[in-house]
Parts: sequence; structure tokens; C-alpha cells
Amino acid sequence: MNAGDCCWCFQKTRATEQGKFEERLPFVAVRVPDWFKERYPHAAANLRLNADRLTTPFDLHETLLDVLDMERPRNVTAGRPRGYSLFQDIPEDRTCADAAIEPHWSVQACSTSVHGGLVALVKRPSLTCN
Repeated sequence: MNAGDCCWCFQKTRATEQGKFEERLPFVAVRVPDWFKERYPHAAANLRLNADRLTTPFDLHETLLDVLDMERPRNVTAGRPRGYSLFQDIPEDRTCADAAIEPHWSVQACSTSVHGGLVALVKRPSLTCN
């Protein structure tokens, strides 16, 4: 797992639209070894599926707990938890309220699209937290 922050906390860039966007969406990348995919195919499939779902640092916390003990029991009937493991199927319709994301931290989530060598931001309303 590789995670990072933009580290522009005291830079002028933070006050720009791009700076505010990056402040609210820190970088996270996860790669699992081949043996993990073979031993836990369902978890590996959910990890890939969740790449397009609304996730938070609380989800990373749950994921790290799973890494320590992949066989730990889960109480899936306990209502909507604040954090899901990335190895679980995170609800596609998860909202910022479900994930306990305050309105100040919400963003118009975007993905990149390449057209003619140019990178454009494309609005992803399914991840919008208004």
C-alpha cells in the first residue's frame, strides 16, 4: 500500500482550485501479490471493484486490520459502519453522510480522460458529495 498527501499545507498552491481538490483527495495505491489473489480471490476482486467507489481513510484502517488477520469475523448486520475494508464490497450508493465525510471535505470527484493528448477532468456524479 502506498498513500500520500500533496504536502502543500503551507504553499500558495493550496488556495487554488487544484490545491483544494488535491487536499481533499490524497493519493492511495494498493497492490497485492499473486499469492494473495490466489488465496483470497474474492477480496482481490473487491479491491479492484472498490477503485471506483467512495472510500475514506477509515476504510484503509479496516483494510489494514484485515491484512493483520484475513480470517477475522465481521459483523455485517451491525448497520452501516464508518469504515469498510477495501477487501469488502463497498456499497455503490455510499454517500458522504454514510462515510461520515463533512461537507467541508466533499469534492466534485473527477476522473481523467485523455483526448488528443490532452487530459480533461470528467465529472463523476456518482461520487459527488453535496
